[in-house]
Amino acid sequence: MKEVVSSKEQLLIESTDSYCQECPFCKHGEDHRSVLTPMIYQGALVGILLVCRTPERHFDERELKLLDEVAKDLALGLHNLETQKELQKTKERYQKYFDKTGDAIFILKMGGKNHGKILDVNSSAVEQTGYSREELLGMNMLEDLSLGPPPDADLDEIDSSLSRGETVQFTEKKERKDGTEYWTEVVVTPLEHEGEQANLSINRDITERKKALSKLQQKEKEMSVLFSNLPGMAYKCENKEDWTMRF
Repeated sequence: MKEVVSSKEQLLIESTDSYCQECPFCKHGEDHRSVLTPMIYQGALVGILLVCRTPERHFDERELKLLDEVAKDLALGLHNLETQKELQKTKERYQKYFDKTGDAIFILKMGGKNHGKILDVNSSAVEQTGYSREELLGMNMLEDLSLGPPPDADLDEIDSSLSRGETVQFTEKKERKDGTEYWTEVVVTPLEHEGEQANLSINRDITERKKALSKLQQKEKEMSVLFSNLPGMAYKCENKEDWTMRF
């Protein structure tokens, strides 16, 4: 095995009794012929294929070639197995971050039939909308959750930007399962999901911010009316919340 690891070449051993005196695997066994074939994938040794037979049976050239081909197939299989393990680990890490994110995340189908269909959601999306994960996976974001187009963006421009691979941002009004309305700040990024084009939509609830801004704007309007009806001259400072009046 040490020799194969060092040379990365097939090794034929005619007699283990004479060749493998120090090998713990052969210490208590009978003498046999052995072929050790390196399993190599893209230049890297991923394993060793060991085939043994009784001393009276020889390995011919055809068999040695066949073992070399088998070793290549096994190397590819081992590589794919390791790749799958890494992919699974990556998926588990992704799922952990996906679920722990405070903002609601939706993965949506992009383009074609069922454009906007919800393909996956995190736990925050369930909490934000009031629907269960199973209910959301059978819904369409554009038809079932959104209440009209974004007030600060054009839908055609959004679709064009996403088709070019660009990230877009806008605000959108939605409706929960219980019928209450709420506002979200949305960031959408194109990605590939299970082999098809999709959008990653991150939705932050900004309802309270919207309410606070609306109250501030209403207050400004009331103050403006008040000052416009007072005698003398009124001056408004740069800071919208600070007012001074001169008579």
